[in-house]
Amino acid sequence: AILMFGEPGTPNEQEVADFVRAGRCPKPVIALLAGEFQERYPAGVSFGHAAAMINDASDTVSAKREMLRAAGINVVNGLSEIPGALERLGIRPGKPSEG
Repeated sequence: AILMFGEPGTPNEQEVADFVRAGRCPKPVIALLAGEFQERYPAGVSFGHAAAMINDASDTVSAKREMLRAAGINVVNGLSEIPGALERLGIRPGKPSEG
């Protein structure tokens, strides 16, 4: 499996969703997105670096989670959910997988 980390702003998550939706990713993807708190701040406020900025609704973590799920990506809300997501994919955490 591939574990990805996402954030507000940046087009990276959309690129991954497009890649997965096109059937070009041979492994299941689990996504963890941080920064939902940023949705409570005015548009255009940067956190951490210039790209981590919400300019419109599609830049929010909530919108990105929905978009990734629609692409068939397994979205978790915290680190503690990753082992369960792996198990639902038939992968036992701590044991190497084939492929």
